[in-house]
Amino acid sequence: MTKTVNPGPRDVGFVAPDPTDGTHFNTLVLRRPYRISLRVGDLDELFPDPINTNRGRAARLNAVGLFYRTLDEPKMEECLLENWKYFRESMHKPPLTNEKAEEKLKEWLNSHILAKLPEEGKFEKIHLPGGFSVDQPWANTGLYPDYNAAHSLGGDHFAVETEYYTANDVMGKIPLLVKVERYDVKRGWLPAPGAMVYFQLQMPDDLPPFDPAKPCAEQLNRPPLRESLQGPATGAPATANGAGPKLYSDTHITNYLVDNNPDPALRDPQANNVHVDKGGKRGTPGSAAAGPVGGVIFEIKSRPGDRYKLRVYVGPPTLDSNGADEQAVAITTGTMVVWRTIRLSRYIFRKDPAMANFPAAIEAAYAGPPYNLNKETIYLRCGLIKQDLTYVGMKQADMTPTGLRDNGPVGAGKWEGPARQYAKAWCEFIIDPNVAIPEEPDAATQRAAFDAGVAYAKNFQGAMGVNWDLDKLFFFDARTPFTINIREPAEYDALPGVTPAQKIGPIPPAAGNDPRDTMSMVLNEFLNGMLSYYSKKGSLPGLTFIQYPMGCIWDVTSGALRGPTNGPHMTSGVSLHFRGAYLWYGERVYSNQPSFPYNVSSNTCHELGHSLYAVHQPSPFGGGIAARHDAADWCVMSYNFCEGQYCGKTLALLQGLDIAKF
Repeated sequence: MTKTVNPGPRDVGFVAPDPTDGTHFNTLVLRRPYRISLRVGDLDELFPDPINTNRGRAARLNAVGLFYRTLDEPKMEECLLENWKYFRESMHKPPLTNEKAEEKLKEWLNSHILAKLPEEGKFEKIHLPGGFSVDQPWANTGLYPDYNAAHSLGGDHFAVETEYYTANDVMGKIPLLVKVERYDVKRGWLPAPGAMVYFQLQMPDDLPPFDPAKPCAEQLNRPPLRESLQGPATGAPATANGAGPKLYSDTHITNYLVDNNPDPALRDPQANNVHVDKGGKRGTPGSAAAGPVGGVIFEIKSRPGDRYKLRVYVGPPTLDSNGADEQAVAITTGTMVVWRTIRLSRYIFRKDPAMANFPAAIEAAYAGPPYNLNKETIYLRCGLIKQDLTYVGMKQADMTPTGLRDNGPVGAGKWEGPARQYAKAWCEFIIDPNVAIPEEPDAATQRAAFDAGVAYAKNFQGAMGVNWDLDKLFFFDARTPFTINIREPAEYDALPGVTPAQKIGPIPPAAGNDPRDTMSMVLNEFLNGMLSYYSKKGSLPGLTFIQYPMGCIWDVTSGALRGPTNGPHMTSGVSLHFRGAYLWYGERVYSNQPSFPYNVSSNTCHELGHSLYAVHQPSPFGGGIAARHDAADWCVMSYNFCEGQYCGKTLALLQGLDIAKF
């Protein structure tokens, strides 16, 4: 033969061409009478409850990482009302009706989790929820009858995530639909019921290298993990032993019980995935056996950074094939890599007001001893001006998609924004669509948030044994840099209508509880109330981040009105149980290293880290839980001087791994 004609769809075989060496000369190669196709099924069909029911909506929103309340939680339906309203009216413009929103949610299910199976040689992401956050208070816990320590700061995040997957067993599952057809010479291709189909994991392809110039969330690979620049907790230079997240990850994840079989064909395709010992799937009987089944891949134990590549083929007894032979009826996919999503729904940035407009009455109330304040001293202690009165104001946290705004010559290799820090844990940091970042609240919004804080604190007065008239003690004034304006104690005591039982009294008191320590309790609940207002009771899909110039005026009185037991009422920030956090101080504080350990973006990651169950690392500047951190590296969750980045064990926590087993 001198010409090759490719077989058509109705041909059952073809004659090989006549090569010069005579190989396969005029050999008839019979087409196998089967063909196979593979696609992702409709995820919506997996849910038992209809999408127009509260439970049905909540389950689907759970699965795409837009709602963080378990289906069995008593407050689930109350929170769902706010969450569904936000999904319909804020995440989509113009606002959607319930019916249109349900259609849109179905689209999210089928496009966000796994949009499609990649072709061989290509890549796709699998998205799983990653914003599991603290939803129980860490202070004044006795005020909350339904307090659950497991969901508070210091709780076991792995157990909390497991609760979600137990209550909603569709989470993390992806239906793969295989179609096998057999060729009939008269009727063409027809379904082949009873054909035996096999799923095999293949060795995944290497991911493309990370490109620092591109947005982190748009990439398949994560940024390179650092080797510490500042040194570990022991004080020895970290560069001498490579201490840092890279060494930690290599030791406990990538190279943990690695499969070193000299024959690549016999290696476990999950060789670099998270091991079952650390909360992953590698090493389980199903995945370690020859020819592991693809149907068990996308479950709770699949972890960020895990990669999967599938071969699906028709095998015995239908065909004598192992899927790799030359005539196999098979499909091989590209490589899928698992990522988690951490969302930000609101970034409230309350810019500092002009010092020239600071209220004279407030300045006068704190002008005398023991405070001796004037507006210049107040703004200096808030970090808004320098000693020479040069204005520096506030700097916003780095919310850029690359997270490298502050990673220039001064802080080279150090300060990174949330997008880059979370990407190191295989987490996309996503800002909700149609959300202005940052959001500068007008005076009316600030007033509404302030009123919500006062009302929330008043609800707990009886339980705290506090008789103060909070409507008189706290006051709103948008011309100050403070989150909470508090009257000077003697000024408050002298106000008309303040009864003897409501007075603060002398400071320090002659006997009994010190009112400054009591104030810390009250202010904590005020902050809870304000955060509840901005975060819609913690019901938004993402976290809420609030940045004000300063916490309260009592904290700039050089200790005169700070609590003798607890110290400052508000420091540089705090994370609370309505799925969000506060940040304070002007740029003079954050740019004054080594007086402050890291910059504003790193402190943002510190406080958001608390929201995501990360706890303090012990340091000379404060207590913490040593077992939650890499002892050979300083973490941004400490108050120690460091690169302002997460340590390797905190990155493992953010990946959703069971760090109690590390």
